[in-house]
Amino acid sequence: MKKLFLSDSLPKKDSGRKQICRVMKLTASFLLLCSCFAFASQANSQNAKVSLNKTQVELEDVLNEIENQTDYLFVSNRDVDLKRRVSVRVKNKPVQDVLSKVLKNTGVTFSVEGVNIILASKLPVTTMAQQQNKIVTGRIMDQNGEPIIGANVVEKGTTNGTITDMDGKYSLNVISNSTLIVSYIGYKSQEIKVGGRNKLDLVLTEDMEHLDEVIVVGYGSMKKSSLTGSVTTVETEKLEGFPSVNVVDALQGRAAGVYINPSRQPGEDPTIRIRGTRSFNASNSPLLIVDGMPGSWENLSSEDIESMEILKDAAATAIYGSRAANGVILITTKSAKKGGKLSIELNSYVGLNKYDFVDMQSPEKYNAMIRDVMRYQSHGLNKEAWENSDIDLQRGLEMFNSLWADNYYNRGISFDWQDALFNSSSLTTGHNISIGQSTDKLSYKLSYSFQDDNSYYKTMNFQRHILNNNVKVKLAKWMDLGLITRLSIRDMGGWPGNMWDNYRRMTPFETPYIDEDPKNGLKDVVGKEKFVNALLNYEDGNFVNDRTNKRADIILTANIRPFSWLTFTTNLKLDYKESSNGKYYDSKTSEQNLGYNFASFNKGSDSGYTWNGILNFDKSFGSHHLMATAVLEAQESKGESVEASSQDIPAKYMDYHFLSSGIVNQKVSSDYWKSNLLSYMFRLQYEFKDRYLFNVAIRTDGSSKLAEGNKWRSFPSAAIAWRMSEEGFLKDSKVVSNLKLRLSYGEIGNQAIDSYQTMTRLKSKTYSWAGNGFYTWQPDGLANKGLGWEVSKTWNAGVDFGLLNNLLGGTFEFYRTRNEGLLLTRTLPETTGFGTLWQNIGTTQNQGVEATINVNPIRNKHLNWSLTGTATRNWNKIVDLVDGKDDRNSSRFIGQPISVFFNYEKIGIWQLDELEEAKKYKQEPGQIKIKDVDGDGKITDSDKVIIGQKEPKVIASIQNSLAYKDWDFSFNLVGQFGHIIEAGNYTAEWNADKMIINNVDWWTPLNPTNEWPRAQTAQSQDYTSTLSKFKGDFIKLQDVSVGYNFKSLLAPIWKVEKLRLYFQARNLFYFYRACPNDVNPEQPNSVYTLPTSLVVGLNLAF
Repeated sequence: MKKLFLSDSLPKKDSGRKQICRVMKLTASFLLLCSCFAFASQANSQNAKVSLNKTQVELEDVLNEIENQTDYLFVSNRDVDLKRRVSVRVKNKPVQDVLSKVLKNTGVTFSVEGVNIILASKLPVTTMAQQQNKIVTGRIMDQNGEPIIGANVVEKGTTNGTITDMDGKYSLNVISNSTLIVSYIGYKSQEIKVGGRNKLDLVLTEDMEHLDEVIVVGYGSMKKSSLTGSVTTVETEKLEGFPSVNVVDALQGRAAGVYINPSRQPGEDPTIRIRGTRSFNASNSPLLIVDGMPGSWENLSSEDIESMEILKDAAATAIYGSRAANGVILITTKSAKKGGKLSIELNSYVGLNKYDFVDMQSPEKYNAMIRDVMRYQSHGLNKEAWENSDIDLQRGLEMFNSLWADNYYNRGISFDWQDALFNSSSLTTGHNISIGQSTDKLSYKLSYSFQDDNSYYKTMNFQRHILNNNVKVKLAKWMDLGLITRLSIRDMGGWPGNMWDNYRRMTPFETPYIDEDPKNGLKDVVGKEKFVNALLNYEDGNFVNDRTNKRADIILTANIRPFSWLTFTTNLKLDYKESSNGKYYDSKTSEQNLGYNFASFNKGSDSGYTWNGILNFDKSFGSHHLMATAVLEAQESKGESVEASSQDIPAKYMDYHFLSSGIVNQKVSSDYWKSNLLSYMFRLQYEFKDRYLFNVAIRTDGSSKLAEGNKWRSFPSAAIAWRMSEEGFLKDSKVVSNLKLRLSYGEIGNQAIDSYQTMTRLKSKTYSWAGNGFYTWQPDGLANKGLGWEVSKTWNAGVDFGLLNNLLGGTFEFYRTRNEGLLLTRTLPETTGFGTLWQNIGTTQNQGVEATINVNPIRNKHLNWSLTGTATRNWNKIVDLVDGKDDRNSSRFIGQPISVFFNYEKIGIWQLDELEEAKKYKQEPGQIKIKDVDGDGKITDSDKVIIGQKEPKVIASIQNSLAYKDWDFSFNLVGQFGHIIEAGNYTAEWNADKMIINNVDWWTPLNPTNEWPRAQTAQSQDYTSTLSKFKGDFIKLQDVSVGYNFKSLLAPIWKVEKLRLYFQARNLFYFYRACPNDVNPEQPNSVYTLPTSLVVGLNLAF
């Protein structure tokens, strides 16, 4: 019998293409078979019959056998004695008849509610029964108005009592002046005097001290109160409310210490960092574990996620060893809900992505810049000449380009290239449908997701299909099997590359059409530089960029439970990924600019497996609780790719399919790699009196990437925690609901190198002798057999607290990580014949403070309001580099942050009264003035300084959630502070041959600004890179959502679990940004933009 009590929650009623198709067929067949089995196994519970032959066994054994033979699930009050000895011998008898016989004279009663059978003890009536003279009835509910099933209602001072039924109702005979005690585990007990009332309804409030959430940790799960490491749980319901092509985007602002740089284009992976950057050359992205195995964001849909945990400190992540140096994100996907009921869910949305581009100059402003360029060429820096100049707007344009002047002033031509080249908005849609059912023998859940997203590039479209299934088969009480399959196809075609330079070379004083008439078609070149017409990129057949990714993941699982305290789990994951990219750029595209056309095709595949065996021990001995986990894990990954390209294809309809027809520059290349990882892990946790917690773990990894002598590395961790709120001096406190102190230390590794990097590789070389060419091979770099692991050593201290029945709660974390043995290149003497050598010689350090504060101001039946604030301050710095010296060429400096902008410091613009001083630096008024740091009278590389760090020092967020009856409203504010951004669109040739951005007020003798230099022609300004650096601070309204659930409204005519209609907006606006208003501080480049998404969606479940 499952140990469910009424005081706990009741369960709720050999090409890639061929391989993927084969997997889909097998999966579909398996699901069909399972579905047939599931429906066939559905017997009418009311007529279920059993056969039993038991003599002097515990009542629990009999109930277990009934559960095994039927769909019934027993739920009991804690007063029921399940250890009582009983005997029964029946054959093919109805369950209710059998129970009546078994429970006769046991003092236990039962009632049938659907597939649940509720057991309760008969409470004896005391001698006071002679005085009982009234019947009290009522209903016990929780704060949300839901009935509490199995609540104990007892007349104080007696054993006279009852429990509430499936509707939370009760009826009890009591004396008139008695007091009722109402209790239920997880809720605070209440006493209420009967007085003259016959009906007493009561609302119980949660006792947060006794509610203990079970969360997923590495290779298992445990109670939240047992955690000794730093683990953050993300509320997945909030992710469902914010549909996104990539789940990572929806994580922004959801967890302290997690930095998200959102995606700019459909299909692009956002940047995610946990507690900052650590390594120079290895990946800084966290490890993603999906359903216990390494996974990918590509084939995850937010609607399929059941739970998400973020592991941040070494005590939590060290069990994953060399893969977890940057943190771990654990995701569990949804499975079917228990209860035997067929459930169907549909989630759909449709919306609009609106794009906010950096504005280019208007025709009027561009004309004014050209006029000033002409004045400069005619008058130089003579202010008086400028004041009296007869070069007005029209004459200036005539002097610069007479055709433009005629088009603008005589023909009224003013063409908007931005509108012609880019979409100002695009449609986005998404649909997810799932079907699931769970019985005592089989559960299955099948879901399909489809997303369609467009871009501001008119050629681009993103589509994604994901098919998931999760099947579990219970073979016996002690054994079950599972199958999880995820199949995905992503089509990301149409990316046209960087059209920024092409766009800037267009002019509003010309149209893209021959003789400025659309009827004549597109002209080949536009602008003063006669660059290819940007609209030709969109002409049919000129541009092709087909990108497709296919992925198949299969996870097979077996769980064996020989004892209630011992579980053996084995998992096998098979994964396969195939990607292809075919390109064709006609000569009339911005990529080729009237040169040879270009075509290429590349195709690659990655495959591998991960297997592990996990032994979990979990047993209590009085006040002692011991948990142990042992893991053996093996992983293999391999990949291969081939690429070919050529130019001067005879006809564009051949695009990339006939590369051998290219006349020039035919190239072919291929690649192959393979790696293996073997690991052992052991973890032990000991708890004494549920308040003193001790955890130790060690993982040993062996990697094929490293040379002999360095292949193996062990990663230990240890943690302690003290639940102070469980001590006698705080246990009954009305102020402190929860208080736990944590301290941990751990080491984590990073393989950091590619396969075969410790070996000497060869490269081809062409020599010429006597007019003949010879191909030879030579070493491609010097091997370093001593390359080893990058290792992160982390201390973490944390405080978890809850006050006033958790009205106020949260967590404070303090961490310090030292990252040693980081891979860097050392320059070798020329006499060696090689340029550089990889070595483990770098060291960095990260330390910081994280805070999460939760406030629940209102919690009642109709209104629930919660606020969550997070803040993180991270300090990182470089501790050591090659030979203990700064690396100026790579912008790395000991004692400074890991990623910085290293450049000249702009201190203004040279003014007319600084003419002589400017000449000393070979400059003149109107040009950028640079700080002479070393004071030697000239600007050299030694005058460069650190402008600021690239990553935010502080990350903060505020999340608001408000629910009133069937309405819900939420928003999410995010902020980043203390960093510098680079707006590439501000770094451009400051000459009139090309348009520049609109938000520029250039210098002239009549406008002596210190912000922007003068405009000129036919040459570039010096030091323009200094113009693109801005403070990156911002506060943004990240998400807003409002929804209404029609469940209650439709109840009389249609019973559904959920029918929610919602409106959601993302990236709505910035309350504050330190950079110019036309710069997006998260994507500060005109080529990319962060869209504002407005979505209407529907969540339906029945």
